[in-house]
Amino acid sequence: MKWLQRNSGKGFSLIELLVACAILAMLLVALLSVTSSTALVTRLSQRRMDSAAGLRSAMDRMAVDLGAAILRNDLPPLFIISSSTNGSDELYFRAQTEGYDGERGISTVGYRIRDGKLERGAQGTGWTNDPLAFARQMATNSIANTNFDVVGARVFRIKIEFIGTDGTRLTNSAPPTNWSEVRSLVVNLAGVDSRALQSARGTQEQLAGLLPGLATSPREGILPDWQRTLEDSSFFAGSETFPSETRRGIEVRQRIFPISN
Repeated sequence: MKWLQRNSGKGFSLIELLVACAILAMLLVALLSVTSSTALVTRLSQRRMDSAAGLRSAMDRMAVDLGAAILRNDLPPLFIISSSTNGSDELYFRAQTEGYDGERGISTVGYRIRDGKLERGAQGTGWTNDPLAFARQMATNSIANTNFDVVGARVFRIKIEFIGTDGTRLTNSAPPTNWSEVRSLVVNLAGVDSRALQSARGTQEQLAGLLPGLATSPREGILPDWQRTLEDSSFFAGSETFPSETRRGIEVRQRIFPISN
């Protein structure tokens, strides 16, 4: 009995054990919450890197072609600006690069969106001793559909803008008719990662239609409108076709290509 009396004060009461268990449970919940948040941020960062890498690769390909562009005023730029509020633009120009069916190392190069993918076409210029026939070949943007290749499998939207020689951004306006009118070419691309596509029930063409097609402010251009749309919490809200999981995988980028006349 004396031994029991001496040691009875050294144990924990039931209440103390319950309090300790409750504190431990709260610590575990907090730890799991932090871990889950960190994992979510990591996954979102990886997804953004995935979609951004696709956009960067496509723009790098365009940079190579534009670096070899033939900028002559008798060969005006052949830009096709979509008149649709949800359509992508097309871009055509001549460049010193090899193309399909070509023999002279000069091609008409084109970029367009088809079936939710960014395609690049290169139609080579054939050999001819007739200067007029050669000029006619150079004056067209005709590229056979079979001469297009996919350069951005998850790039679903392209919008072209221009910066004039006076510094004015030519947005939502008629394309320039002379290279001397252009200081820079502005390319806006929208891409999506593979996981977002798996969660979507709609097509990439339908997805493209959810982004604005015309800039609210021509001076700012289309990119701020895209960014505001994607940052809007109501974007895709309640949509069964494109759930919020799809929105998280969309990335938009812009690159300005100086034109050296």
